[in-house]
Amino acid sequence: MDLLLPVLLLALVAMLGYQTYRQSKRMKQQREAVSSLAPGTRVMLSNGFVATVVSVADTTLDVELAPGVVATVVKQAYGRTLTEETEETATPLETEDESPLVGAPDVADPADTEPPTHRVVRDDAGRPSDEASAPGATPGTRADPADDPRRTDS
Repeated sequence: MDLLLPVLLLALVAMLGYQTYRQSKRMKQQREAVSSLAPGTRVMLSNGFVATVVSVADTTLDVELAPGVVATVVKQAYGRTLTEETEETATPLETEDESPLVGAPDVADPADTEPPTHRVVRDDAGRPSDEASAPGATPGTRADPADDPRRTDS
């Protein structure tokens, strides 16, 4: 029982040390990958955009997102370099039928729709106000705030 606390503390220190080691290794790999970027490299940014590197500066990358669309991003936005195998999964799938849709759009039958949940009610002065339709409410009237059971200032 006397050795339990030191063993647990040693295990905790070992786990923290291993996590720190893995994190520093990951950061080193990221730095090496960013430093090896050159114009023409296809990359995926951390937000999911697929782009081509146009130029590399000290802290930024100029990337071409689409033909003629160049954006400047910080180097930390770099996610990974795409190879030909991974780029196949990063590009959208093309459909067989590229013809535009023809015909009238599908419109729901108005009889199938539910009635609105709000209605416009006019007060005594004729001013409109939105009121949620409550079951059993009399149309054109409002509930008296004094009758509200949640009131605490009686």
